[in-house]
Formats: sequence, C-alpha cells, structure tokens
Amino acid sequence: MPIKVRKVRGQECYRVFNGESGEVYAKCTTRAKALEQKKIIEDADKMKKDLNMTDKEIDEEIKVIVHEVSKKKKSKSKKK
Repeated sequence: MPIKVRKVRGQECYRVFNGESGEVYAKCTTRAKALEQKKIIEDADKMKKDLNMTDKEIDEEIKVIVHEVSKKKKSKSKKK
C-alpha cells in the first residue's frame, strides 16, 4: 500500500493519503507530522503482514506508538 505525502496547493500544509485507494489519512498537517504518520501507517501494514495480526491488535499497537511519540515531543517542547 503506497502511502503518499503531498503539499496542499495554496496552503502551508501537507496531505497524507493512500496512493491506490485514495483514502485520506490527514487533510492538512505539518510536514514533520505527515512524514511521521506515513511511517506509522507503513509500520502498521508491515506488522499486519509479518505477524498476521488482527486489525484490533494493530490499532492497539499504533495507539501505543503514537502515545510514545507524543510524550517525546511534549518533553522536548518543555525543555525549550
């Protein structure tokens, strides 16, 4: 599943979507967040294929990963 990140025309934001199905994951987000979302989605797909996990198990893993990432970002912003 090719996940793509494209700049939104006329705005300072990016769109994250599935290149095959056209499903949009993020309509307008920063470039850093878009690239991070792309990585998380690709990792989830890889887990699903490699480990034969169910969608529910994958969703739980994604929540854990996103939570860890947001914790790291909050701690970095507090240091500034």
